[in-house]
Amino acid sequence: MAKDFYEVLGVSRTASQDEIQQAYRKLARKYHPDVNKDPVAEERFKDLNEAYSVLSDPRTRARYDRFGVDFRQIPEDIDERVAAGAGSGFRARRTAGAGGPRVRY
Repeated sequence: MAKDFYEVLGVSRTASQDEIQQAYRKLARKYHPDVNKDPVAEERFKDLNEAYSVLSDPRTRARYDRFGVDFRQIPEDIDERVAAGAGSGFRARRTAGAGGPRVRY
């Protein structure tokens, strides 16, 4: 089941990078397998690491916020692909008749 990384860390979607880091450190100390011998703690620690790795990187966090839990399945260059597809068609139409007819002598 997909998990909301903000819920895993216990922070709001508007949390700053500092708030995310503080929440991660606090929970990581609590659930680290060397400190907490509960078998569930190890899984929780893995979830914390994954959530922090996504939310601590601004680009990855923006992709997660935009596409949700399936952000890894969306190509990273989707914006460039969309812009290139729309831009090339527009450019081709606009420049097709630019300059008028060519006359050769």
